[in-house]
Amino acid sequence: MKEISAILKAWDESGILATVVAVRGSAYRKPGARMLVMPNGGRIGSISGGCLEGEVAKKAAWLTSNGPVLRTYTGDEFGLGCNGSVDVVLERLNTPKAQRHMRFLAERYAAGEAGVIATVTSGREVGSRLYIADGRIWASDLESPGLLTEQAFEAAREKASRICSNASIEYLAAPLRLLVFGAGFDVAPVVSMAKQLGWRVTVATARPAQFPLADEVVLLAPDDLTHGVDLRPETAIVLMTHSYATDRELLQRLLPLKPRYLGLLGPRARTTQLLEEIGGDIDSGDLHAPIGLDLGADTPEGIALSIVAEIQAEVAGRSAKMLRTRNEPIYAPVPEFA
Repeated sequence: MKEISAILKAWDESGILATVVAVRGSAYRKPGARMLVMPNGGRIGSISGGCLEGEVAKKAAWLTSNGPVLRTYTGDEFGLGCNGSVDVVLERLNTPKAQRHMRFLAERYAAGEAGVIATVTSGREVGSRLYIADGRIWASDLESPGLLTEQAFEAAREKASRICSNASIEYLAAPLRLLVFGAGFDVAPVVSMAKQLGWRVTVATARPAQFPLADEVVLLAPDDLTHGVDLRPETAIVLMTHSYATDRELLQRLLPLKPRYLGLLGPRARTTQLLEEIGGDIDSGDLHAPIGLDLGADTPEGIALSIVAEIQAEVAGRSAKMLRTRNEPIYAPVPEFA
């Protein structure tokens, strides 16, 4: 979202937005996937595994000449690699409705908060939307919201997307917040990979350091290593300070908070000694240490991959096993309202 907003400003909001609103069968992307088609044919984002992007970019301009449109792309017709079908809303961004849509997405990202977008997918109001944020209607393009409003609020309460007979309701989850303590050379690849996943990243360090990709860099006071740091329960926290004394103090402060994820860099023997000194237990499950998945990584980039992958699996409630061992579908289908 951050990259799309910046490029929209540079191009005077003259692109075309493609949004996946429904999927039947297998598909590479889920509802809510977006792609921006620029006037010069360039693309940002994706709506498939590469099967549809060129087709959509080539025809998006004339398909939207009379306003927003819903297009269905099937495996039989377009050779989708996953053999499913995908419904995509196409709309030009030089309209008040589309600009409101992009503003809502940008504001949700900037605030780091969740939201709900209900998009009409049939009839003369195709592309019209109802927005919910902070438990209220943020805006609506609909002439008669009616039942769709109730369904959108229900999706917000359940924190889950839904499909209706004439609309797609997308629960726009808040971006994961990642807090990294440390400023060594191995922090940069963690920040980079996390940002590629759309996470909001804060780096907290006791010495001045530059991390241009991070959303925030907090300079810590030596006498208070958590002062000025936003410690929310839903935050994933990684300790990469390479300082025994600093890690001990941080663990004392952070373990009682029980964050969404807490990982510590370093060998198991070091962590065991740290926890013994502060009265903790390495087998309690409150701390991921040694941090990361067993990928055989031995470079900063490989270690960053193992860390970010473990966090992704943890917050998604997945096992991090090979997908070939999974018998269930990778993605659960989006439920439909009766």
